[in-house]
Amino acid sequence: MLFGLGLGLGVAGSMVEKEPLAYLVCMAMFGGLAFLCARAAIRMLRAGVRISPEGVVVRGPLRTWSIGRTDAVRFVPGEQENGLLLCTYGALLERGGGRLVPIWGLRSIQPTTEEGLEEGRTRWQPVCDQLNDLLSANKGEAP
Repeated sequence: MLFGLGLGLGVAGSMVEKEPLAYLVCMAMFGGLAFLCARAAIRMLRAGVRISPEGVVVRGPLRTWSIGRTDAVRFVPGEQENGLLLCTYGALLERGGGRLVPIWGLRSIQPTTEEGLEEGRTRWQPVCDQLNDLLSANKGEAP
C-alpha cells in the first residue's frame, strides 16, 4: 500500500510544473485511494464478535450485524461463503429461522475434501462451545 502511494506521489510530483491541474487530480485520486485502504485496514482490525446481554454484534470488514439476544440462537462450526474458490471453515452464528451469519475473524482455509471439512469441524467446535457458553451466560440461561 505504501509503495503504491509513494509511486503515485512520485508520478504526480513529476507533473507539478507541466500540468498543475493534472497534479491536483492525481493527488485527489491517490489521497482517496489511501483513505479507502486505511478505512479497510481499520475495519479488518476491528473485525470480530461481541456478546452482551443486549445481543450479539458481529463485525466484518464490509458489514456489521447487530442481532438481538432473542434472535441469536447458537454458534455452530460450518463452511463460510467467501466468493472465491477457497473453502473457508469457521464459526457461524445461527439466528432464528436457521439463518447463518459468518464471523469473519474466526475462520480458516480448509481443503475441500471430506477430511479437510472434518478437520475444520474438529478445529472450530471447541471455539463454538465457548462462544455458546458466553451467549448462554449473557442471556441468563444455564450453560
